[in-house]
Amino acid sequence: MPKQRATRVPNADALADDLVTYMDFRAACEGTSHQLDQDFYTAYILMGVASFFGITWNKQGRLCRDVQNPMAFALWTGNEQTFN
Repeated sequence: MPKQRATRVPNADALADDLVTYMDFRAACEGTSHQLDQDFYTAYILMGVASFFGITWNKQGRLCRDVQNPMAFALWTGNEQTFN
């Protein structure tokens, strides 16, 4: 179940699009597939969900952390030197 809180982001659709893009990338890194679409994420974001699958974002709606797969997030953001 996604974690919930009351904080709203300025553009739920843009955040949902980023989540789909990142989750597709992460799934590829993990050798699996990602089947959820932007509408799924947007609906839950608008209900106040604060994270999906260990991925969190800031008040501006930018992805900021993936506690479930930090290496994939580091590769996606270009911060992989953190793990070297």
